[in-house]
Order: sequence, then structure tokens, then C-alpha cells
Amino acid sequence: DELIDLLSEPEAAGAVARLGELGVDRALHPALEADADLVASAQLGALETGASAALAGLAALCLKGVESATTDLERWVGELGLLASERDAVLRSARRARSLAEELRSPLRASELHDLLGGEPAEALALALALGAPPDPILRYLDERPAARLEITGEDLLAAGVPESPSIGHALRETLRRKLDG
Repeated sequence: DELIDLLSEPEAAGAVARLGELGVDRALHPALEADADLVASAQLGALETGASAALAGLAALCLKGVESATTDLERWVGELGLLASERDAVLRSARRARSLAEELRSPLRASELHDLLGGEPAEALALALALGAPPDPILRYLDERPAARLEITGEDLLAAGVPESPSIGHALRETLRRKLDG
């Protein structure tokens, strides 16, 4: 609870730096790394993406430990008293942020951007920004996200008497892709 409270503070980066100086990060868990600059950057990214600054900061602390496949760290995060959705967001963000940052450096069509970022928590986007992802694609995705849906759904088609089939789902996904790409 105290760690989450600390990461919720406006001056969390300074506190994280002090945790590192005192070795408290490693005392909490050997795989944690108190990178104050990364935490500060992730929290700034949280402002841009609508993410939780505390969860983005926690994902930043866990980044290297999760990348080295430390299942013990995952168990530790699970014991922090977070909601399951918060725990999952922290762990997914720590796992995916570096690859997201890399993939976002390539030009992407709107549909590709939607496919890449659509299932990611806002904290992953914040941490990707902290890791040097270009902000323009992320901000474009966030701006376009409300319009990234079709006006007709599979349920509408079923109600109109169209039989359920995998080809209907494929057609709807392809229609959305084409809509996103203009």
C-alpha cells in the first residue's frame, strides 16, 4: 500500500531515487529497479494516455525484472493488494512496453496502429512513451479510438437474419480495417 501511495505522489521520482539509494527497491523484491528517470517519464506518459500514474510507475519499477521472466516478481505484484485488472495492467505493461516502443518507430497505417495498441492498457502506452516511443502515433490512436468502431455489429446482423459464421466476423474486421485506413 505504501509503495502505491508513494507512486501516486507528484514527487514520486525523487522518492524512487531515494529508494534506490537506500536499496529499498531490492529489499522489496530483488528484481525491482528504482530508475527514477524512467518512473518520472512513465508518469508523464500517464498524463498523456489517461493511465494511472501509480500503476505506470510500478510497471517501470518492474520492467527489467519482468523482461527477465521472473515469475517470482509476478507473484509479488499479485500480492500487492491491487485489483486483478490493475495487476494485469502493470504486468502486461512491463512485458509489452519495450516492444511497443520499437514497433511504433515504424510507419503504421491506422488499422495497424489499432491492431497494435487496441488490447494494451493505457499504462503500457505511458511506459512505451517513457522508453522513447514516438508520441504522435500513440496520441493519434487515442484521438481516433472513439471512432474506431463500426456502426453495425454482429448482433445487428444476427437480428437481421444473417446466419452466424466465422466469415461474418472476418468481414466485420476487414470492414473496420478499411474504415480506419480511409
